[in-house]
Amino acid sequence: MSGGMLNHQSSMRNLEGCDEPAPATSPWTSYSPQSYLATFYSGQVEPDEQIALHHQIEFMGRLGPWNNAVEVGCGPTLQRAIAAAPYVSNIDLIDVNSEALDCILRWRDLKSNAHDWSRFSDFLVGREPYTAEFKTAAEREQLTRTKIRSAVATDIRLGELASNRYDFLLSAYCLECCYTDVATWRLGVKNLFSMIRPGGALFLVSLIGCQSCRIADDWYPCCALSTSDVKTALLQNGCAPNSIRTEEHESSAYAPFGWSRFVTASAIVSI
Repeated sequence: MSGGMLNHQSSMRNLEGCDEPAPATSPWTSYSPQSYLATFYSGQVEPDEQIALHHQIEFMGRLGPWNNAVEVGCGPTLQRAIAAAPYVSNIDLIDVNSEALDCILRWRDLKSNAHDWSRFSDFLVGREPYTAEFKTAAEREQLTRTKIRSAVATDIRLGELASNRYDFLLSAYCLECCYTDVATWRLGVKNLFSMIRPGGALFLVSLIGCQSCRIADDWYPCCALSTSDVKTALLQNGCAPNSIRTEEHESSAYAPFGWSRFVTASAIVSI
């Protein structure tokens, strides 16, 4: 989550020093992709996204290229697909919210009312450690448009997913927002792994210790994870132990939104 946050902080209740976050009073069914973009992605590339994108391209570039890729829980965002584009043959984008996927397709199809992702494209072009093929943000974005194969409305909680189809899976700020307790979150992780081929890989970004998060004026429920929960889930779902990398990061500027830590995690699924 990134961008635009600092533009909204003056109107936010400062949660730093509070014992408990605000209660989650809104169901995720009321979530607005446009409000999400306006709250977190209308400004600069914030430090949390800089960190997450750096870890993503380092992992994908070091071990890629990959054939079929998927991002689960993409929402209306494209920065991870733009980062992945040089390293995959194609990428499917999956989310439960059809309005969010409409945002994706408007950008892919060059519609005039699409969200502007050029700040992220500029950031990635200037910090790409593995390829210098794409000199400009426009080139990087055009590549991404050719790599987006589909945008599909799917609910991961129902397990209606393609089994053993993908060589690489991305998911960020997704599963912890689908569940409210660790036990059922683990079922969601198992569903994720059902999509990955043996020998495939995944890259995750998760909020840590977040019980509820704020988007615009609404609070939504989350599952308060620990970094240990994430690492244990990777081990339990067949990742090669020596391939697992987890790193917890501080993001205290987001305390008014209900969280101040996140974890990046990557691993290879054992053959």
